[in-house]
Amino acid sequence: MKLHVWDVNLKIRLIGEGLFNLLFWMYFPFITVYFSEALGKQTAGMLMSIPPLISILGSMVGGSLADLISDKARRQVFATFTTAHNIGAVLGPALGAFFFFQYRSELLWTCTIVMLFYTVAIFLRIRESMPGTSQKVSLHAVSTSIKEQWKGYGVIFQDKIFVLYILAGVFSIITIMQLDLYLAIYITQHVPSQSLHTWKDVIDLLVDGARRDLGPDSF
Repeated sequence: MKLHVWDVNLKIRLIGEGLFNLLFWMYFPFITVYFSEALGKQTAGMLMSIPPLISILGSMVGGSLADLISDKARRQVFATFTTAHNIGAVLGPALGAFFFFQYRSELLWTCTIVMLFYTVAIFLRIRESMPGTSQKVSLHAVSTSIKEQWKGYGVIFQDKIFVLYILAGVFSIITIMQLDLYLAIYITQHVPSQSLHTWKDVIDLLVDGARRDLGPDSF
């Protein structure tokens, strides 16, 4: 399934989520250090617990892509979205290490403006794709949909094995996030600044390697 034949909903979400992940990882790993220095570690910890909670709530009420994709193309589309997320997670911290500390205000304002445009695009261009559903969605319909979803989660949580699986996933993510959020604080406070290698060290290594290969009499 070629990208140019994708539904408009998919294209907007791919571009928006790709930019969101890139910009998110440009400031998220470093803003914990900033908050800990400006507000203290306890306050920083409380503030950094808010984004994951919002993400959980958003994923619970968010829509699915399944009604826009054929069974044959579903794997490719989801793989494309996953690749976009991974690219953001890799490039974001590398770019943020420079922009966050050199142009913090500009970076955060850029993130805000881009996400504002993404939100406007969602409201203006994203359409209801579920077959047999009206394009006009009222506030009452949204409220009813959320209530029905919560009832569905009630049924899911009756499965004890599945609940244990969910809890295991939650606690594993908590453990992983500890490294993402607090390892930077530990490094900045306990690891002294140091250079990885100097040019003199590199030249000495090259000379030592050449001596071993050619013999000490060659120098």
